[in-house]
Amino acid sequence: MLSPYAYAQSEKLQPTMLFSLGDCVTPRISAPYNPAQEKANQHSCETHNQNAPDKIKTCIENSRMETVDFFTDRCEETEGVAYISLNGVDYTLKRLTPPVPVYAGKYQGEGITVEVKAGKLLTREMSPPEEGDPADIISEEYEALVLVTKDNRTTEIQGVYWQGR
Repeated sequence: MLSPYAYAQSEKLQPTMLFSLGDCVTPRISAPYNPAQEKANQHSCETHNQNAPDKIKTCIENSRMETVDFFTDRCEETEGVAYISLNGVDYTLKRLTPPVPVYAGKYQGEGITVEVKAGKLLTREMSPPEEGDPADIISEEYEALVLVTKDNRTTEIQGVYWQGR
């Protein structure tokens, strides 16, 4: 059986769920569920439920989702650092450009370069205005194009950037 790292070496780069988003309501970029996430889920379920086919099957069924959160800065736990998960491997990235807008820019680390390009606003949720105070933004979603270059090949990932409270 291939390890998640082997997936990253042998197949097209696809976004997978980060091991940890952190302990806050962190901004993130998500993308649709895909075959790499399915393989990562299968590997995890088999590893944690060895010799228990029914438990493995249940685990795989419970791990399916519509989207995967694959890019974040974990609420800027370390300034200028971001995290991305591709084919079951989490990478730590250093920001190379100023954060304008917040999530857009260039990053590099662990043998990959990443460029996040800002897209149009998709949704915005506002709080009801209080007497004399304007409404506050509760959450927003924007289109995001994530370009990942590894081993001289670039993969485009269409995603959705979410920020909220």
